Amino acid sequence: MHINLHKHRDDPQLCLSGTHFKRTGLVYGDNLIIRYQYGFIRMSKLPGDGVKLVNSHLVGQWLADSGFLPDEVLTVASEPGLITCKLQENGRGRTAELVRFARENKLKLLQVQRVNYSRSFILYFDIPASSLEKAGFSPDDTLLATYEHGLIKLQKPDFVGLGF
Repeated sequence: MHINLHKHRDDPQLCLSGTHFKRTGLVYGDNLIIRYQYGFIRMSKLPGDGVKLVNSHLVGQWLADSGFLPDEVLTVASEPGLITCKLQENGRGRTAELVRFARENKLKLLQVQRVNYSRSFILYFDIPASSLEKAGFSPDDTLLATYEHGLIKLQKPDFVGLGF
């Protein structure tokens, strides 16, 4: 392989494509974890479907694919080492009930937001700082999100378990 310079930038560029990926079992849309240090780069595919690396700002189409649509309400539960985000069906219609439920169970209530971007919209929500602190995370931590319809679990990645 050869490191190139992009015409309008001074930063080196490494580009991999085609048969290199095919031979390793990687396909379009795979999530990768990358470790780099001076003169060394190592990549590994994240295990399973429904797994992403995120931070405290959850954003992207994967939220909609998991049922987290604009204006939907979710609860956020925190415990040491784990944050669980659970979609609440008809949340806007059950506001009083959900507020009481959240208070009794020490949960946070959030609403999925959307921002217009380039003639479309992007979904997002932010994990509150108090929820991060209760789980032992900081806002700039890299977190492993495992998700399915209506449920997102956030944990710190086990880098040794992922081969790093």
